Amino acid sequence: MKRWIAVVAAALAMPLVAGETPEKRELENPSGVHPLSDFGPSGTPKEAKAAFEKAVEALGKTGGMLLIPTAAARHVLAENTSQVVERTPPPPAPSTTWHDGPGITVVEVGKTNVTVRVPPLDGLRLSRTLRMPPGTSLPHWSTNPVLSLESNLVYGAISYLDWLQAPVQRGADRRFYVATIRGIRPGQFLNVHGGPGYGGGVARACVKAVGYDRERRMHYFVADTTLDHVAGAIVHNKNNTGLLSMAQTSHNDNQTYDVRVIRNQYAHGDTYVYYCDFNYMSNVHSTAGDENGNCYAAFIRSLSNNFRGTVEAVDWAKQQLKFAPNAKNVETLGDSRPLINRNPKK
Repeated sequence: MKRWIAVVAAALAMPLVAGETPEKRELENPSGVHPLSDFGPSGTPKEAKAAFEKAVEALGKTGGMLLIPTAAARHVLAENTSQVVERTPPPPAPSTTWHDGPGITVVEVGKTNVTVRVPPLDGLRLSRTLRMPPGTSLPHWSTNPVLSLESNLVYGAISYLDWLQAPVQRGADRRFYVATIRGIRPGQFLNVHGGPGYGGGVARACVKAVGYDRERRMHYFVADTTLDHVAGAIVHNKNNTGLLSMAQTSHNDNQTYDVRVIRNQYAHGDTYVYYCDFNYMSNVHSTAGDENGNCYAAFIRSLSNNFRGTVEAVDWAKQQLKFAPNAKNVETLGDSRPLINRNPKK
C-alpha cells in the first residue's frame, strides 16, 4: 500500500504544463499513469466529476492508469465501467471477430485505504513464470506463493456473546454482571440489549472497567446506558478479521464460479489443491458462540427481500418502467425474474 501512495504522490506532482495534452504526455510517458489533474481541476464535486468523465473518454481510447487523490475521490465515487468489447462488424450484425477494448485502472487514495478499481473485463492479473537458470534450484524446503497476505491480530479485534446475569437500570457507571469476563476489555465497544435476548432496544456501550464482585461471586463490566436491561439480555460484539474477503453480485443470467483453480500437473509431486492448517490454543468458542473451529464453512440462503415498487410511468418504446423513489430492494433485481403487478384493480 505504501508503494501505491508513493506512486500517487509522485504522479500528483506532475500537472500538465501549458499546451500539453494527455495524448502528448502519453507519448512521453509510456507507463500510461495519469493523475486526475491531467484532465482538469478537481477542487469541487462538479469539477472532479467532469475531470473523471474526461479522463474516461481519453483513456478509453488508449488505456492506462488513472490516479484519484484523497480530496477528489470522495467527490467522484467512481464506478469503473468504461471498458467495452469491440465487435466486427458492430452490432446488430452477426459478429465475426471480437476483442476487449483498452482497459482503464482507477486508483483512489482515501484517508483510510487505497482502492484499485480494475478493468471489469480483464480484472487484476498477477503472473509468474518460475524458470531459474540451469544448474540451480530453490533452497531448502521453501514456500514461494504468487501472492502472500499477512495479518497480525494483536489487539482490538475481540468477539463476545453472552447473557446478562442480573437486571441493570439506566444511568452512568452501571455494573453489568456477566457469566464470564473473558473476551471483555476496557475501551471495548459492546451492544447491550434491553432484553430479553435481542429484544428491548440496544445500547452501544463503551466498557469503562471490568471487575469481580466477591459478595455476588460474579464478574462485571462498567459502562453507561440509556436503557433498562433485564436478566437474560444479550451482550455481544463480533469482529471478522480474515485474510481475504470476496463479494460478487449477479443481476444477469449466467453460469459462473467464484473460485477457479486449474492445476496442470505434468511432473511428479504431492499436490494440495486446497490446503488448510488450523493451529489453535485455548477454546475454539468465543464465549457463547456456536461456530467452533471450522476449516470450511458454507451458508446457503434463499432470499425473500425481493424488489417492491410503485410504477409512475411506462415507456413502451424503450421497454422501461419508471418507479417511485420509495422503491425497496432495488439491488436485488435480476434481468429475467418476472415483475408481478400487484395492483388489485388489474
